[in-house]
Amino acid sequence: MSRFKYVNDIIYPEMESVTAASGSRVYTTPYGPAPSVTTILSTLPHPGLDEWRERVGEEEANRVSKEATDIGSAMHDMLEAYVRKEAFQPKGIPEEAIANKMFRAVRMLGLRALDEVWGIEVPLYYEDLYAGRTDLVGVFNGKPSIIDYKTAKYFKRDEWIQDYFLQTAAYAIAHDWMFPDYEIEQAVLIIGTRPNPEYNVPPKCQIVTVDTADLEINKDKWVDVLDGYYQNAA
Repeated sequence: MSRFKYVNDIIYPEMESVTAASGSRVYTTPYGPAPSVTTILSTLPHPGLDEWRERVGEEEANRVSKEATDIGSAMHDMLEAYVRKEAFQPKGIPEEAIANKMFRAVRMLGLRALDEVWGIEVPLYYEDLYAGRTDLVGVFNGKPSIIDYKTAKYFKRDEWIQDYFLQTAAYAIAHDWMFPDYEIEQAVLIIGTRPNPEYNVPPKCQIVTVDTADLEINKDKWVDVLDGYYQNAA
């Protein structure tokens, strides 16, 4: 049984999105169409990922990426259903078995510090400059937080998840702009890691907390990325 409480003081808006054939996503905001945060981040160089794809080949890279996406989506859906206090609706894909083990680790270890839920799958935007959805907004360890779920094979070093830091910083800026009376004080990444039966490693949960000072640094970095995106689009 969940131990957190639901706070309904904030009325979050509805926001529709469309995904182009290229994979880029655009949201409809009251200020006009806005590119998604993930679309903007995808324009940054990712040399490590590019080198990996070249090393393993396009077919294998696509297979591994799809498997990771399916596991991540299933774990996300399980967590969303749990926080909403709804029954999870399985899709019948084999990746759900692994995702369920990861979900249980995150539920027990990652969500026990969740005090309040303000919103689930929260749509956020900053005028028409960018938009997106964060998995959860609420109070985590006593502080108003942007919370995002992630999945991985192993625990992540900070230098490997810079995009995650920028993503949550973008959401924090947008939330503060939309709801100035509910200032976000930190970002929290809850990362479910896969079990590895070969080495008898169980699923685990990594919690990465970005405090107020580091969040402000990441906000500045996000603004630089956003500026570069629109400079290149001009």
